[in-house]
Amino acid sequence: MASKLKTVLGPLRAMYRERPLEAVAVTGARTVVESRPENPLRCVVAPIAHPGVVLPVDLHPAVGGTGDAPCPGDYLSAAVVACVTSSIRACADVMGIELAAVDVEMVNRADVRSLLGLPAPERIEGVGMKLRWQVEVGKATPSQQAEQLMEVALRGSPVLQLVMRAADVQIDGNLVVPPV
Repeated sequence: MASKLKTVLGPLRAMYRERPLEAVAVTGARTVVESRPENPLRCVVAPIAHPGVVLPVDLHPAVGGTGDAPCPGDYLSAAVVACVTSSIRACADVMGIELAAVDVEMVNRADVRSLLGLPAPERIEGVGMKLRWQVEVGKATPSQQAEQLMEVALRGSPVLQLVMRAADVQIDGNLVVPPV
């Protein structure tokens, strides 16, 4: 399987070796529609680089939201899942590994007491983030190469690494390697 990314990544790697500051990817979002008096719990945000893509935001029902739109925790979880999935797929492409299936899920359990102005002296059991993944590689993939894929992909996911520096993330994975 010929890599679609190798032709793109080669020149980028060379450039980043010479000019490391250019290896910094900048992303961002901003509010595009302020909350309305009739519903002060909602707003709309958009990625700065894609202002036409609008993302409605509601507070989680645990803090008074309606649940009619994703809450910030949903978007955080989606960002991690998107980054990890993209990293797995890109690394597999570069390594010449065929993927039969990729399933990634992030569950974020937050203690919302401080948001409501309540003291939170004790930690609630089960609060935190859990990343679950299952990847099935093609039949021609040696298990050692499949394991290396997952190590490189998880280490190479910048959003996951950023979140892991700020929060405890439990990672549970299942790598399915069919017999050769």
